[in-house]
Amino acid sequence: MERTLQVATLCELEERIKVGIQTFIDVGNCLLEIRDRRLYREKGYSRFEDYCREQWGWERAHAYRQIEAAKTAQVLSPMGDIQTERQARELAPLVKKDEEEAVETWRQLREEHGDKVTADIIRNTVREKLKPEGPTEQPTLPQEEAEAVEAPGVQYDSTEEQVILPESKPHVSYNSGNNEWYTPIEYIEAARAVMGEIDLDPASGEVANRAIKAKTYYTKEDDGLTKEWRGKVWMNPPYATDLIPKFCNKISQHYQRGDVPEAIILVNNATETSWFGVLIKQASAVVFPRGRVKYWTPAGEVGTPLQGQAVIYLGKAPDHFLGEFLPFGWGAKL
Repeated sequence: MERTLQVATLCELEERIKVGIQTFIDVGNCLLEIRDRRLYREKGYSRFEDYCREQWGWERAHAYRQIEAAKTAQVLSPMGDIQTERQARELAPLVKKDEEEAVETWRQLREEHGDKVTADIIRNTVREKLKPEGPTEQPTLPQEEAEAVEAPGVQYDSTEEQVILPESKPHVSYNSGNNEWYTPIEYIEAARAVMGEIDLDPASGEVANRAIKAKTYYTKEDDGLTKEWRGKVWMNPPYATDLIPKFCNKISQHYQRGDVPEAIILVNNATETSWFGVLIKQASAVVFPRGRVKYWTPAGEVGTPLQGQAVIYLGKAPDHFLGEFLPFGWGAKL
């Protein structure tokens, strides 16, 4: 009896998608319910992305954009309906940061521009709202000191990061006081759009995982290097020179064995190092972001590492990966 009801519900949801193609909010809500309740299985699909591709001709990224747009529009609906999916997409980063500020921003835009609030206007406004106060760049260090940068990020969230300069080998990190630093949410969302979900983050923390939403994550205390890694992995490893080679070797080994079918790794673009070579040898695609990734705190502070980054993809969908990550910079299949 339950199966019959689920099939009927799936049919109803699909009918609403057909009728509501012009109403992206309804489409996004239907897709969200189909995904979360795994109703696509009623048609014989094991994965949500396969269902979207075969049933609707949509790539996974498009389906997830529809879902996120619907969520954003619902938050802002009291201040006037969002008219297009692009409007919602541009407002999404502000909604994630502060829903109240997003609602007020949308109200102001509606008052100023009426029904002529374009996606470009929203994008520029949101960028200004998200721009941190004060300087975000670090002073430039001599090359010999910059070679061993420890970039702030979701890896092993610490309560205090300081500039450390051992005599034997300079080691620099952004001085962030007692705050924690996180990977920009747009990179996390792009990774989720590529892989559908994140099964494991082997170098994270409780607060960081609120954004990453990995099913399993390992903290510094857990010591992810001693654990088995399985499933789809997002990894921003600790950049300490004694740790990053171990994390890169481990993800490579698990990928080769088939324990990890897909992984996206954010690291410094240290092309001269052996650990970078280990990753690239296994990779099917890579993207080098424009400029340096700006890590952030919930308080709105931004930290920029001294070295540029690379996003490396291990998996069988390099075109899909590039479709999501090329907007951040330059990349290619390998």
